[in-house]
Amino acid sequence: MAKSASQIGRRNRQRGAETERQIAEILHSELGMKFVRNLEQVRTAHQGDLICNDFGFPFLVEIKRRALGRGIPTGAWEQAHEASQLVNLHPCVIYKYDRYEPRAVVSFNAVSEAFGSAPTQRVNAWSAVAEAFGGKSDQPFLCDLSLPGFCYLTREIMAGRV
Repeated sequence: MAKSASQIGRRNRQRGAETERQIAEILHSELGMKFVRNLEQVRTAHQGDLICNDFGFPFLVEIKRRALGRGIPTGAWEQAHEASQLVNLHPCVIYKYDRYEPRAVVSFNAVSEAFGSAPTQRVNAWSAVAEAFGGKSDQPFLCDLSLPGFCYLTREIMAGRV
């Protein structure tokens, strides 16, 4: 018997919530910070999926779960970027495909901050990368990281802000 659209939608929401809880557990074990699911995200646009108990956490986290595919899901970066601009945090998309480890995508600006660049240097670094690869400096350059790599980057940013 074929599943109805509502049954499929319900299952997808359950899988998404399950993934959010799993990522929250991983981030807690790696970073020592507590993360909880943002239940308001369903009712209100432009909010991240996880809320950290440490106000110094530098990212707005959007989580995507898919059965198939490779790379960041279509539209996920734009969604995270728009939401992050409202709260002045770096955007981050953590995505997971079935049978693959979760990955995190952040902007080159976050990487620049982690390794000590001043805000004006970050803009110049962004422009230099854009020029080197034939792009435009107003387009984001993204870094696709393992989850442990993302946690390392987070620790570096937080250590530099103290």
